[in-house]
This record gives sequence, structure tokens and C-alpha cells, in this order.
Amino acid sequence: MTEGATAAAEWAELSAEAVRIVSEAGEAGVTLRVMGSAGIRLHCNAPGGFMDLLGRPAKDIDFVVPEKQRKGMRRYLESRGYVTDRDLLIAMEGTRYSFRHAESGTDIDVFVERLNF
Repeated sequence: MTEGATAAAEWAELSAEAVRIVSEAGEAGVTLRVMGSAGIRLHCNAPGGFMDLLGRPAKDIDFVVPEKQRKGMRRYLESRGYVTDRDLLIAMEGTRYSFRHAESGTDIDVFVERLNF
């Protein structure tokens, strides 16, 4: 498999997980929206092909959540096997969360209301 084909397969898997999370979180009453490179790939086909050609790795999924739903978001993701990075949570005072799936290793970043780096 070529580097571009490998990147495309990785992105397909990550994109599918992003869509599942948005759908299931919505059913649980939590509004999540995909942004970042996963969001670009989901909503704009052309840049995705360029990302594949460049071999850009599928490394994480970025979401934004309304402030009032951040506790529900955390409960939902933890129920799916994602583990909260407590150090980042404390450092960012609840405005940004980072999770890693215990089995798959998928990383998720969640921004509350706005991007905050």
C-alpha cells in the first residue's frame, strides 16, 4: 500500500469514528461538532486528497462543545473508553479537554465554546 493510500485508510477510520461520536453524543443530549483536519476531510473532499498525497497522518479528532454540555461530553466519552488527560484539564481550567482511547489509541481534543491553545 502506498503512503497516500495508507493515509487515506487511516483517515477513513478516524472520520468514521468522528461521525459515530457526533451521532451517539447527540442521542445522549450532547452537541459535538468536528473541526480541524478531520472536519475538513468530512466537509471538503478536495483538501482530503491533497492531505493523502502529502502523507499527512491521521492523528486525532478535534471537537467543539457548548460550555453547558462539557460535563455530559466528558461522561459520554469516558463511557466509550476514552480516558481524560487530567493534567491538561487542570492546566486549561476546563476550557480544553484531551482524551485517549484505552484500546485503539485514538486521541481526541475537545474545545469548550472556542479554540484555546
